[in-house]
Amino acid sequence: MNLTIKNACVSRQKWILALFYSLFIGLFFSPLQAQIDFSKSNLNFNGFGSAPITTSLTFGPDGRLYVLEYPGTIYALTVKRNASDNYEVIAKETITGVKSIPNHDDDGTTCSGPSGSCNSRESTGLAVSGTAKNPILYVTSSDYRVGSGSNGGFGDVNLDTNSGVITQLTWNGISWDVIDLVRGLPRSEENHATNGLEFTTINGIDYLIVAQGGHANGGAASVNFSYLCEYALSGAILSVNLSALEKMPVLNDNGRNYIYNLPTLDDPTRANVNGITDPNNPSYNGVDINDPWGGNDGLNQAIVVPGGPVQIFSPGYRNPYDLVVTESGAVYTTDNGANGGWGGIPVNEGSATVTNAYDANEPGSDSSSSADDGEFMNNTDHLQLITTNKDNYNFGSFYGGHPNPIRANPAGAGLYTAPANLGTVGAVFRTQKYDPNSSTPGSTADVNIALPANWPPVQTANSVEGDWRGPGISNPDGPDDDPITTWGTNTNGIDEYTASNFGGAMKGDLLAGSSRGILRRVELMADGTLKKFTPEFLGGIGGNALGVTCNGDSEIFPGTIWAGTLNGKIVVYEPMEGEALNFPLRINAGGPEVSLNGNLFGADNYFFNGQSYTNTSTKIPELYQTERFDSKLNLDYKIPVPSGNYQVVLHFAEIYWGAAGGVAGGIGKRVFDVNIEDVLVLDDYDIIADVGSETPVEKTFLVTVSDGELNLNFSALASTGGINSPKVSAIEILTDSNESPVAIASAEIINGTVPLNVTFTGDNSTDDIEVISYLWDFKDGSTSSSANPKHTFTSAGIYEVELTVQDSEELTNSTTLTITVVDNQNQATVSGINASPDNGTAPLLVSFTVLNQVDDVATTSYLWDFGDGSTSSSEMEPSHVFSEKGIYEVSLTVNDEQGLSHTQTTTVTVIDEKKEEETIVGILMKNPVKEVAQVRIIDNGTDMVKVFKIYLHDSSGRIVGIYNAKDIVSNGLYQIPIASLSTGQIYYLSFEMDKGKRLVFSMLVDN
Repeated sequence: MNLTIKNACVSRQKWILALFYSLFIGLFFSPLQAQIDFSKSNLNFNGFGSAPITTSLTFGPDGRLYVLEYPGTIYALTVKRNASDNYEVIAKETITGVKSIPNHDDDGTTCSGPSGSCNSRESTGLAVSGTAKNPILYVTSSDYRVGSGSNGGFGDVNLDTNSGVITQLTWNGISWDVIDLVRGLPRSEENHATNGLEFTTINGIDYLIVAQGGHANGGAASVNFSYLCEYALSGAILSVNLSALEKMPVLNDNGRNYIYNLPTLDDPTRANVNGITDPNNPSYNGVDINDPWGGNDGLNQAIVVPGGPVQIFSPGYRNPYDLVVTESGAVYTTDNGANGGWGGIPVNEGSATVTNAYDANEPGSDSSSSADDGEFMNNTDHLQLITTNKDNYNFGSFYGGHPNPIRANPAGAGLYTAPANLGTVGAVFRTQKYDPNSSTPGSTADVNIALPANWPPVQTANSVEGDWRGPGISNPDGPDDDPITTWGTNTNGIDEYTASNFGGAMKGDLLAGSSRGILRRVELMADGTLKKFTPEFLGGIGGNALGVTCNGDSEIFPGTIWAGTLNGKIVVYEPMEGEALNFPLRINAGGPEVSLNGNLFGADNYFFNGQSYTNTSTKIPELYQTERFDSKLNLDYKIPVPSGNYQVVLHFAEIYWGAAGGVAGGIGKRVFDVNIEDVLVLDDYDIIADVGSETPVEKTFLVTVSDGELNLNFSALASTGGINSPKVSAIEILTDSNESPVAIASAEIINGTVPLNVTFTGDNSTDDIEVISYLWDFKDGSTSSSANPKHTFTSAGIYEVELTVQDSEELTNSTTLTITVVDNQNQATVSGINASPDNGTAPLLVSFTVLNQVDDVATTSYLWDFGDGSTSSSEMEPSHVFSEKGIYEVSLTVNDEQGLSHTQTTTVTVIDEKKEEETIVGILMKNPVKEVAQVRIIDNGTDMVKVFKIYLHDSSGRIVGIYNAKDIVSNGLYQIPIASLSTGQIYYLSFEMDKGKRLVFSMLVDN
């Protein structure tokens, strides 16, 4: 499978001409930028299991792809390129040196959580150095457990808040030497942890630069983060001096080698190793039993040791997931913005007297509870430039804007501790140091209210860290935050593109992965600031791209981009340069290169979404034994072609419904529309009704392309009469030799408020001879014949600005550019919702959160209907207990201050935890599941329970299939077709029985 993303393709002569414009190259803006082309394919694991649940990946000096999996396993993959867009794994090594790190509770004792959590590590950072003969891996990990959440969520689950570890694994020629370099780094009660890292050399000293997650939403203790305060080393970019660590002895802890335990505070509630707790005793050293483990809500947090190997490189980040040290020596980091409603700013924020005291109002948590100076959390992810020159940078000098009271005010910040799982029972704001005999002035002998005797954990105050600076908004207390760019939420993994492909046009660009399954592109000026931001540069990843790596000219597979996802995919983007399409162009949809009647159909290409399906049991030509379909009912191909007239031939054959090797079905099982260039050419098309199953059929259409891209859309949306997944077997594009000019329009800005001044560019338009005239129609009654005009829009509206160019042969071509002009009129709130968990046994406690809420004015109210007859909730993000089994449709209606509303729903499935488990047993025969899910139901009771219906749900709870049990069962084995489902996604099978019984199975699809 592959994806090519281009906006225009010109003739070979035009391609040479366009090369001179390579400095302006990009994607998704104007057709001129089409010279930067990447094809997409999924890495073929070739029988070596499936893709890991990836959090980071990179190629090593030995040419292997190292992939870090979320629970701590590392995979070293030997990858072979067979052909363009054909990469496969030919060898795989499993490395467990990180996953085996012991976990602890927050008091430092052995982990008491579920065995699966205690025997895994949340692992999010991977860097590689060394040589081809002896590669070296650096991996970050922490406690696998995750607590906290909306309205407290799971609360304090006793995970170790000192569990962060950086591990070095060195290949000695026979095996991996494993050493934990640093132990005792911070870890939040949620999943913010010791994250991405880079190996670099600064002024001759080897360092690791490490993204260390924060503990609080806006710097203050809050309900949703289980009241944990920021630690001395949390919420920062750290430096780890490897050259210094190499001079230290290797120690051993119960068979595990390590070098450096971060010194910690002397927790007054824990016994000391030498038994001495009086800080005035000459033999006092403050070392607790089980150090460095067990942060104990900050009472045992790590200390910043002046001159030590671990220092603050740059303070002030909420949750930096990844960072990049560029070839030029600049350092950039991604940071996740503060969530609205998850916690506010610290007490005395904006001053040097900021503290960790807890304010139950959590001021600044959102717009409805803004602080006295108007500040509030704006939930904006962003990219931060720390330095353009690492060798001249003063460590700790750049502040990212997220407060840390302990570093800002070490002597006066105090510490808020809340020992309960949920709530503030037993919580205390500690301000007095511990002294067992109270001989120290201002001390206390009460361990239940005392700070550690060796408080504070930071020796020098950095008062700037008392100021919260929201990305993209003004700061009433001092300088504004100055990010390189802000971008959509959940943008995490990042890397620099260093290859010289496309004439060097992308060299030095930053590429960042998003949870939306896209890569964002950041083009930079020579001074490191923003030149251009492309929010959707490459798409079709199909998951949360936490891991991103770009291969340089001297690396294996130069110029490629690799993305690994949290849902188990590794995607390869391969650069395509100087390729002119040859006509006729033939594509085998969903399949490899194949011939039919002497015509060669190339491997599937230029698709933008969908999945492939193969059925070799059918007795039809090989071309028709594969297809591309889309389980989400909307399939697109975007094929770059010169503007002009074409004959498009679409090939179809039904190989799933009613076909050998498929499933039973007939007329009405698959109905879809086909649109070419936004023109409906097939309406409610039913292949079986037309020619029957397993019978090839061709449909030919005359098409005019005017924008350099042939757009094919296959839609089975219910709103237009569609049923099941649309599909296509093959595509042919036939053309004549006439060549029109190619109109290429771009604009300096494409949206804004009235009056909007826009500078347009049209002289990048191309022709095989010469473009001689330009005509711009601004669609507001004005026109221009200038190649690059300037125009002012004085009224709000959406203007489809049209550029028409003409060549010396009087051939013309037009293109449009959308300009959006607004006058701040109100729009309804748009939001999504998430249920966690979305299924389980009764009574089931479910936490609901609001996702991606957007409104141009303030949101004023929330109304939740849980679908079980209970009282509705007006909280923004409530929790609710479902007492009875059933499938509940939960709805959220959001109103803004001008009365507009938006309603979104999700589904929660609750099963009964009664005696039926003892008499009714269900077995999912294989998981992950491919093509057909097989479930065997065994009734050990006397009532002979019968299955009536089987419901198929996606991970959002939406029903995607309903089956009558009698139609799919044979000898107690239920066979549910899933070939149309998306690979790598979780789905649920719910078996509905008489006597009120129900069984639910979770399955991972691996089609």
